[in-house]
Amino acid sequence: MDYQVLSDDDLVRECGENPCLEAWEEFIRRFHRTIASVALRACREWSQALPDVVEDRVQDALAKLCADNYSMLRMFHPHHPGAFRGYLRKITANVVYDHFRAEHAAKRDVANTTELNDSIHQLDCELGFTSSRDFEIFLNEIDDLLLQRGNGPIEKRDRAIFWLHYRYGMTAKEIASIPSLKLGEKGVESVIHRLMREIKEALVSKD
Repeated sequence: MDYQVLSDDDLVRECGENPCLEAWEEFIRRFHRTIASVALRACREWSQALPDVVEDRVQDALAKLCADNYSMLRMFHPHHPGAFRGYLRKITANVVYDHFRAEHAAKRDVANTTELNDSIHQLDCELGFTSSRDFEIFLNEIDDLLLQRGNGPIEKRDRAIFWLHYRYGMTAKEIASIPSLKLGEKGVESVIHRLMREIKEALVSKD
C-alpha cells in the first residue's frame, strides 16, 4: 500500500488498526513537525527549550501514541477535517506538561519537602495551632471557606494556588511556572496573601 496517498484520517486509522513499519514511517514524516512545534512551545513555557530536551519530549509523545498497541490512535474519531492535528497537539502538550510537573515534584521530594514544612509552619504560627491533628482539621475548614468563594475559573485557580503553596510546599516562583495559571510570581504572591487575609477575616467574623 502507498501510505503517502492516504488522507490524514485514513493514515491514522491504518496506524491504529494495522500498524506496520511503512505506515509508521509515513506517520512520523507527516506529523513530526506538528509534534515538534508543540513540544518546543510547551518546553519554552517551562524554560526548558534545549534541543535535546525538546527532542526527548517529542519521543515521549510518540511513545504515548504507540502505547497499549496504539490505543490513542484507535480511540481517535474525526469530527471534522484536520481534527487529528488538534488531537495531536493536545496529546503532545499534555505529555510535556506531565513530564515537567513530575520533574518538579521529584525535586521537591529530594529536598525532603523543605518548602512544605516552611509554609505549613508559617500558617501554623499565624493562626496559633500546635496540635497536628487539630491543624489538619483546621485545614479542611479553610478549604470549605475557599469553596464558599465560588466555583468559577478564577476561584478554582486561586484555590489551587493556595493549596499548591500550603499543601505541597511550592514557592510562588514554582507555581508561576505552571503555564495554565497564567500568572507571574508577583501575581501568585498576591493571590496567596489575599486569600490568607480573607480567611483570617472570615474566621474572626465566625467567632
